[in-house]
Amino acid sequence: MLKVIGTIQCTGKDNQVRDFTIFEQDENHNKNEYHYLLQKNVIFDMSVDSFQLTLKEIDKVNLQLISINKNDEELYGAKGIPESVLPFISNLKQKNIKSSRTRIGIKGEFRTEDADKMWKRLFEKKIASYDSDNDYYYVFPINLSFIK
Repeated sequence: MLKVIGTIQCTGKDNQVRDFTIFEQDENHNKNEYHYLLQKNVIFDMSVDSFQLTLKEIDKVNLQLISINKNDEELYGAKGIPESVLPFISNLKQKNIKSSRTRIGIKGEFRTEDADKMWKRLFEKKIASYDSDNDYYYVFPINLSFIK
């Protein structure tokens, strides 16, 4: 079952602003993983590819991005989705979102070249921070408590 958790505005490489609806799979068999699908549709359409991401809860303060896939370059490529969806989910869950590492020898985690490119872009835009000692990028939740 999918539930709508929000809509985000994303600014693409072409500077066009687009709205995407975020759906969360709530029939999660693995309780510490969260699966999200994004589409331009307000009602999920099984016949259309989705932008997908999976996060794994690794401790009380961190979710690790274990999978991110645009699935359709024309629909989701260069649309600025990671720039909007990662901070949105970080704020929603009130947890840090952490990358995998590129270093060899870390069991069960790796950061692909495409993912590394994405994280570097997020860092350059000051959306993510980088821990060079441990080779992790982070997106931190924003404290919105001052907004009434």
